Amino acid sequence: MTSARRLLVGREHRVVRSKVLGDCAMPIRRFLAGAAFEPEVINTMSLALERTCSALSLSLVDDPATRLVAEKIIEFAQRGIRDPETLSSMALEYFHRK
Repeated sequence: MTSARRLLVGREHRVVRSKVLGDCAMPIRRFLAGAAFEPEVINTMSLALERTCSALSLSLVDDPATRLVAEKIIEFAQRGIRDPETLSSMALEYFHRK
């Protein structure tokens, strides 16, 4: 696959995701409540939120369960965790203990 094709596919993917997620390509944004993060960290937290919600069979909507997951991922990111798989694993472990 050429780099131009990969770029086009990536753009199409973002557009599709944006429509599915209600014009929010980074679903964690709606839960940040004014917290400041670099764009890369927001992307990382969004990936972790998507993975965690999928594992818990939650929708990416602003409901109490999804909000709790997002808040926990944000908390872990504030502690310096920057890997989406680690953020997701930590969130899943936290909620399985509860």
